[in-house]
Amino acid sequence: MFKYISAIILMSITSYAFSAGFGINATRIIYNENDKTKTVGIRNTTKDIAYLVQTKVLTPDDKQSPFETIPPIFRLEPGNTNQVKIIKNNNVNLPKNQESLFYFIGTAIPSGKLGNENNNNTVSGAINIAIANKIKLFYRPSNLASTPEEAQKGLTFKSTSKGIEMINNSPYYVSISSLNIAGKKVKVSVEEGNSMIAPYSQQTYNVKASTGKVYWIAINDIGGENVYSSSIQK
Repeated sequence: MFKYISAIILMSITSYAFSAGFGINATRIIYNENDKTKTVGIRNTTKDIAYLVQTKVLTPDDKQSPFETIPPIFRLEPGNTNQVKIIKNNNVNLPKNQESLFYFIGTAIPSGKLGNENNNNTVSGAINIAIANKIKLFYRPSNLASTPEEAQKGLTFKSTSKGIEMINNSPYYVSISSLNIAGKKVKVSVEEGNSMIAPYSQQTYNVKASTGKVYWIAINDIGGENVYSSSIQK
C-alpha cells in the first residue's frame, strides 16, 4: 500500500479573483499601447500555507498570447504579496482600431501536509487543490475614438423580432453587471455568456418589448460601476 497519497484537483474561478487565501489584487488589467510593462499583485493571506504559483496570459480560446509574465513561476509565502510584471512582445502586432481581449491567469498549488510517519500501518494522504484565478486583460491601442465611458454610455437598444438587440458601436469592450429592459431584470453573467459585448458588435436578449426604458450598470477600468439609461429604439 502507498504510505502517502496525493492528488491535484484543478478548479477555475472566473469571477472576481478574490478567493480566500490566494488571489489577484485586481479585477481587470488595462494594457495601453504605450505601456512598457504592467504590474499586478498576487497575494497570499493565509498564516501557514505557502503556494507554488504559476502566471500566464492567454487568448480567450486558451492559446498562447503575445504577453509574457515575470516571474512565470514562484513560491508565495504566507502573508506575502508578490508583484508580477506583464510585458508585451513588440514583434507581435495587435489591432490598432479597437481593443483586444486576453486573460491573465494565476494558478496556485498549496503546500500539503504529510500524514503520521510514526504509524506505518495506516494510509495517510493529502489533497492539494490548485486554485486558478482568472481576470480580463484588455490591450488598448492609442488614439482610439471616444473614451471607455462614452462607449458604456453609448450602447443602444433596438427592438427586433428575436428580442432586444444591444449594439456597441465603439472600439471598446463593455462589461455589464446589471441590466433592466422595460421593467424586466435580465440575468447577465459570465456563465450566461451575455455580460460583455465586443467592439462593433451586437448581442440579443430574449425580452419582448417595443418601447420602454433600459437601465444598465457597466464596469469601469478600476472595477467600479457606472449607471446609465436609455430608451428602446424601434
